[in-house]
Order: sequence, then structure tokens, then C-alpha cells
Amino acid sequence: MTGMEPVARRAGAALRALGAGAVGLGGPALTWSTVPELGVALIALEALIVLVVMGAALFGSGEISERAFRLLRWVANRPEPKAPPGRRRAAE
Repeated sequence: MTGMEPVARRAGAALRALGAGAVGLGGPALTWSTVPELGVALIALEALIVLVVMGAALFGSGEISERAFRLLRWVANRPEPKAPPGRRRAAE
């Protein structure tokens, strides 16, 4: 049954992502249905955060851009890419 483990692991990851999405969208939706102004404010705040992170990733300095892309990979639950092989210094 070892061949089934990756499928089960992927299904578990998909369910976690679905749960996180339901919580992320369900909170503002519930707030919107009870207090519409607060729901709109929460959705606007979430959109602003997404725009700031994307803007930092695309237009920030090298260090800030790297951190923003790392945050996006962390949010998407993707592994860090392998580091490029370092150049060896010539013997001095």
C-alpha cells in the first residue's frame, strides 16, 4: 500500500487548502452578512495586503523582492528551490 501514500498525502494537502480557503473567505462573508460595512472593510484590507505583497515582489529591491516571493511560496505551501551551486574562490 505504499503506492497509495502520495495520493493520500496530496488529498490531505488539498483538504487543508480547502479548509484554509473556507476560513479565509468564510470570515469576511459571515461578517458581510451581519455587518455589511465591516465585511467590505475586511475584503478591502485583504485585497490591499495582496497588492502590497505582489508590488513588493515585482517592484521592490532585490532583498525585499526575495522575501516577498518567499512569503508567496510559504502561503502556497511550496518548498524552497534548491540554492544554486556557489562559486569557489580562487586560492589566494
